Amino acid sequence: MNFQEQLKKYQVIINKELELFLDKQINQLKVSEPFVKSCYELIKEYTLNNGKRIRPTCVILSYLASNGKDERKIYPIAMSVELLHTYSLILDDIMDEDDFRRNKPTVYKKLKDHFLSNFSEKNYNGPLFNKTSSKFAVSFAIMLGNLTNILSKKAVLESGFSDELKNKALNLVGNVDQKIYHGQMLDLLYEHQTNITEQQYLDMIKLKTCVLVGLCFELGALFANIDEHTTHILKEFGVNSAFSFQIQDDLLDISDDKDHEQGSDIKNGKKTLLMIKTLELANDEQKNIIKKTYSNPEISQSEIKKITEIMHSTGAVKYCQKLASHKNNQAKELLRKLNISIQYKQTFSEFTDYLLSRKT
Repeated sequence: MNFQEQLKKYQVIINKELELFLDKQINQLKVSEPFVKSCYELIKEYTLNNGKRIRPTCVILSYLASNGKDERKIYPIAMSVELLHTYSLILDDIMDEDDFRRNKPTVYKKLKDHFLSNFSEKNYNGPLFNKTSSKFAVSFAIMLGNLTNILSKKAVLESGFSDELKNKALNLVGNVDQKIYHGQMLDLLYEHQTNITEQQYLDMIKLKTCVLVGLCFELGALFANIDEHTTHILKEFGVNSAFSFQIQDDLLDISDDKDHEQGSDIKNGKKTLLMIKTLELANDEQKNIIKKTYSNPEISQSEIKKITEIMHSTGAVKYCQKLASHKNNQAKELLRKLNISIQYKQTFSEFTDYLLSRKT
């Protein structure tokens, strides 16, 4: 069974585990207000919205590659990582002001629609908001994101492993969670700064994206009780693999195949590697075109198309593709140092190739 076949297999399993776990949490709620329960239903709906389950699959495969004996036992840990990822997406959607993810309404969009259907809109001049629907939606979405994070930790605590292992895992999760926030802070900060370097970008995505994939491999090894050396290499493999994942994600933003709106990074002024290299390689005329339209919420699709053409013509797209391939090769080099079966070395090699070549 190759990696993509295993991904499909575990996608079904993780979805089922998530549904059972979230239904249990909803059924155990002791609240009198029906809307609070409906908020948990919204968490469930958003979590089960067509995710590929790459991260929890990595947890499971790392556990099995590290000689973990009871596959079902690792499912709550894998599920926990997916919930951790989900909570970060809920907050990302707010910060990026995205109404849709995977072609379905985001949490704050659903909450805003609920408010407009049940309450009267009021305009006002507040220090943060100017509409009551926006204040309601953003406030509740932040809380639902935090609740999803809490549920992630509950999944670990309710697993069948020893308290010692669970405490170690939660400590690792806390450290990575902190780094993810640091990466998100840099991402938002860089939107308003000029002359961001390639190294600054790579440092940012390592924190924002790569450390979570590294955590997936580390957790699988931790709960299998394999040696620290193997655990460390597996973690570093995950980190290095995720670089190509994020660079490919930046490239997908200008692709017609992307799940959500094409050019959202351009509209939001994201300092992606693609934009950093484009500005570095562009001539003065091309730079002026970009500066006039980049980071403009009202940018037209024709203007987005013009910027993407510049990205191609300058060679920035090819540069990013080449770097993603290089990061992929670095991850594969780490596999050679692992004392695991040939079967799982092949699976992990297919995994990093999948991240590099994915279309959505």
